[in-house]
Amino acid sequence: MNARQALARLTVFLGTLVLALFVTRLFLTPPRPAFAPVAPAPVNPDAPPLVSNRVQGVMLDRAHAQTFTQLTIERDPRAPAPERVWVWTYLFTPDEPRAHFLACDPIEVQRPFARGDSTPHIVIAPCGWCQRATAPRGNFYARVVVTTQPVTANHLLINQTDTDIRTATPVVVLHE
Repeated sequence: MNARQALARLTVFLGTLVLALFVTRLFLTPPRPAFAPVAPAPVNPDAPPLVSNRVQGVMLDRAHAQTFTQLTIERDPRAPAPERVWVWTYLFTPDEPRAHFLACDPIEVQRPFARGDSTPHIVIAPCGWCQRATAPRGNFYARVVVTTQPVTANHLLINQTDTDIRTATPVVVLHE
């Protein structure tokens, strides 16, 4: 191979490399947005805190008389973050929802949004009725109420009417 052939091959190689880099950079460059990003809405300190939840699961441990509720608590980022929330889990059976309505003690969660606007929690609540001989057996379903106000019987009565098992959370019962 003479010097001209080596120079020609080197020129073709470098030209191909430059072209490949140009085409690659063309496809790697992120597209420019067609509109400017919207700034987050300012926090209104007078707005009431809006809190919602997504329940991942509820377990009833009869041997230790406890319920375990795994949920994600979310807040409206435009409202101030509450310093605490109360989580109330109540259970019912599909046979006679009104007769077998069973509430667990409300649990206070301090600083629920210390790690962000949507945070996972596991709430452990004592269950006084679980170990009684007269406690119902069988399938249970759960409703979870999360409120920024201290829990009173009014919250329970409002949510007691919703005993539709199609939208409730099935409960895993341990130590039946």
